[in-house]
Amino acid sequence: CATVCPSGALYFGSRDEIEALRKTAVPTNRFLFGRQVVHTKVHMMVPRERTPEYVDVTAALADAPTGQDMSLNVLSDICLTAMG
Repeated sequence: CATVCPSGALYFGSRDEIEALRKTAVPTNRFLFGRQVVHTKVHMMVPRERTPEYVDVTAALADAPTGQDMSLNVLSDICLTAMG
């Protein structure tokens, strides 16, 4: 997926390469689950000018829906791929 993902949401390369491609962002691997900070091997890009100490995974749980529907067909896509 990463080699053909047009959005660039997935990237497999060096830290230097992604930082050069996304000059307004920096990678972080600190996530907050409740009151526990977890460091992972997976990084995500966050705004360089407002770099958070960590990404609060549960921060948006109480937010009202945005009114924009999104469909994730992960299971059906996996099944179709597995079936050939």
